[in-house]
Amino acid sequence: MAAAGLSFSLGSFNPVAGGRGPAPKIAPYLEKLKLMRDALQVPARARATGVSDGRLARPADNKKDEFTYAVDVGQLLCYFALVSDKEPYLALRDYAAKDLVVDIKEDPFTKGFVLWRTQPGAKPDASGTTEALRIAKGLWIGSKTFDRPEDRTLASTIIDGYARHQNVDQGLWLIRNYFHFYSRAFASNSFIIDYDPDFLRDMAESYKDDNSDGGQRYRDLTALADHSYEVLRASVAPCGLIYDLLQPELKTMYYGLDVAYFSPNDIIQLNNACATALTVARGDPGVADDVMAFIADRLGVPRTKPTTRASRLTTTTRPTSPAEDETGHIFAHYYGRTGESVNKQGIGATEYCAIIRLAALRRDDTALYVIGRCIELAMAYWEYDVAHADKLDAWTASEMLLGLQAILDMKQE
Repeated sequence: MAAAGLSFSLGSFNPVAGGRGPAPKIAPYLEKLKLMRDALQVPARARATGVSDGRLARPADNKKDEFTYAVDVGQLLCYFALVSDKEPYLALRDYAAKDLVVDIKEDPFTKGFVLWRTQPGAKPDASGTTEALRIAKGLWIGSKTFDRPEDRTLASTIIDGYARHQNVDQGLWLIRNYFHFYSRAFASNSFIIDYDPDFLRDMAESYKDDNSDGGQRYRDLTALADHSYEVLRASVAPCGLIYDLLQPELKTMYYGLDVAYFSPNDIIQLNNACATALTVARGDPGVADDVMAFIADRLGVPRTKPTTRASRLTTTTRPTSPAEDETGHIFAHYYGRTGESVNKQGIGATEYCAIIRLAALRRDDTALYVIGRCIELAMAYWEYDVAHADKLDAWTASEMLLGLQAILDMKQE
């Protein structure tokens, strides 16, 4: 579908002018956003149905360097399950089951591991834990949408494999980032994006009354979710955003100091902070609200209530206020301790979608203001990407589709 002929414009609004008032209405923009989503969905659908033919492989200068990445498959799997589009869902599901989910008869320990990427004829390289969560979540949603109990079973098998990445190091529980098939060793670190406690809690609750195994799966999933919540809580930076890494072995060098949770050079990527906050927005909304308040402050959006969660590193509450010349702007990177922007690198289409997905889960007045302001700021970026929809990489397309769908799914009061 050619999207170049589509044109979208928004009436300007200023949520701060004239004091607070009701949150801006999203309804006037829904038809425009639906057209944008539909324009993005057409090429994404074609690539998803052609996944087994390499349509989702990321381009490279050399053909041997072209891989299909599990995170792309998982994101689109979630999207097509959410919108009840069965054909691309099944294509992605079958590809994942055949080429990404490990099931080697001679290696039962790795059953259910998800490869982080693959290409035809390639031997297993390394697992991916973020990737496992994305694939499992897509299957879990699809099992309900399409009444496919076999997909629920496969999702559970993947989470069993994910759980075998857990470890306790220096007294800290973590999900190790990956398993390397050649060395037969796990990574020693963990990315905070490698957790999704809300999803794991949902899975656990679905097994609450299942006594076929004496309740063991319910207990295991509940423990996995509880530990994951603890990791996310401990990852909150003084500014209210979320650090990116957990490296327990650092404790052996810095005795008595809390240095295991961090981002390199204290630089937090806003997109990651939103994506990780999304995974606890229902089960521990305080973490998500801190991130949302940080963004609202920088957009000049009034907040409905102060945040009260104290950072684990300081007794002061988050977030620090933005510099005067930064109010009204969102940047890609911030320092975790101060909340200052690292530089003036702005954000674009996918980052605004990440903010909107988080805000759509919270849905208080502050979140609604943020959504309205982000629609206005993101529109030029979205228009450009819609006009070039057939050239977008799979991850960008999936992030935009999920973000736009989050708005369309909101019920207007």
